[in-house]
Amino acid sequence: MNLPELKGFSIDAWYKVFVYAGAALFGVSLFFEVKGISNSQLQLFSAAIFFIGLGEWTNHQKQHAIKPPNAYTGPTALLTRIVWKPTFVGIVFDSLGLVLIGIGIWSVLRTP
Repeated sequence: MNLPELKGFSIDAWYKVFVYAGAALFGVSLFFEVKGISNSQLQLFSAAIFFIGLGEWTNHQKQHAIKPPNAYTGPTALLTRIVWKPTFVGIVFDSLGLVLIGIGIWSVLRTP
C-alpha cells in the first residue's frame, strides 16, 4: 500500500515547526493538566506560536526563475528560492500572535 506524499506538510523551515508545535501544545493543554502555568495560559501561548508560524508561512513565498543555458554553467535549470514577502493575511496572523503572547505574559504576571 502506497501512502500519498504530503510535501506541503514536511518540516523544512522554522515557521512550520512553530505551526506544528503550537497545534501540539494546544492539544496537550486541552486533554492534560499542565503544571507550572494554567491550561488557559498554555492555550494562549500555544495559539500565539501557531499564529506566528502560520503568518510566517504565509509571508515566505517561493520565487522561481529559469536559468538560460550557458557554456560555463551548464544546461537550462529551474531556480527556486524562498523570499519573505509580507502579505496582509500574514501580517494579521503575526500581529494576532504577538497580541496573544502579550496577553499570556500579562496573565502569568497577574496570577499570584
